Amino acid sequence: MKGLWIGGYGEEDINGNIGFYTLARMSQNPGDDITLVDWDHLDTNDFDNVDYVVVYSYGCAAFWRMIFTLTKTGIKIPALKMLIILCGVPRFWWGQFYGLLWNVPSFVQSAICYNINSIPYSVPIRNVTTKYSNVNLDGRGLDHVTIQYDPFTQNLILSELDNLRNNLTVPNS
Repeated sequence: MKGLWIGGYGEEDINGNIGFYTLARMSQNPGDDITLVDWDHLDTNDFDNVDYVVVYSYGCAAFWRMIFTLTKTGIKIPALKMLIILCGVPRFWWGQFYGLLWNVPSFVQSAICYNINSIPYSVPIRNVTTKYSNVNLDGRGLDHVTIQYDPFTQNLILSELDNLRNNLTVPNS
């Protein structure tokens, strides 16, 4: 299984707490291939043969910007089996505004967005269906940065990836 993890700000490990990129490495089973990339270093080649994408903070803004760029240039985007959004934040300087996002495109088979109401404000999925859902994690004493260190949230993400791995029969080609 091949995954792309796109981080935002503050995804490093702090005081022994497991950050976003360490969570990515924890998700990796033997034979899995994961790519870790910062939001401001995302490249079109990062999407090659990816089964799933996990984004955090500005990583979500970078994901949507790249999807828009690929679509606009006519490059076919391969089907993604899953998109996991953790506190996705739009980037105003890229023309992204809170009221206009996130509409999951049809090439994404399944998407889940984990949000909390804190600053910066995390944008939920707009086109909620049985395939695309939002999970609000308010009430856990978390903010935009600390959510990535929360064991409960980490287990939710790891469980989603385990379910995907168990149901994955043919990798993208």
